[in-house]
Amino acid sequence: MAASFLQLCLRPWLDKWQDAYATVLLTDEERDTLYFEFVIDDLQRADAAGRAEIFGKLVAMRAMTPNEVRAAMNLPALPGGDELANPYTTTTANGLPHSEPPKEAA
Repeated sequence: MAASFLQLCLRPWLDKWQDAYATVLLTDEERDTLYFEFVIDDLQRADAAGRAEIFGKLVAMRAMTPNEVRAAMNLPALPGGDELANPYTTTTANGLPHSEPPKEAA
């Protein structure tokens, strides 16, 4: 029911608001490069396990970095988290081996 509500009821209003904001707040030149968009990911999210699985796959296929996933979850970035690396291999996207993660003090 939630997906139907989003698609049939809420989405048409959000689209109209996006267009209205762009018309009122952006100049003609700005509209060529800028736009408004409502982020509805939270409304579409499944359970925590499903969301974790999707993010894991996106990082593994190098579509998102770990820090992009953390940003989507409203978490702070981590050092080295902007690297497009597959966590299931030993090399990064540029073919270089992963560096060892820093060890935490006990």
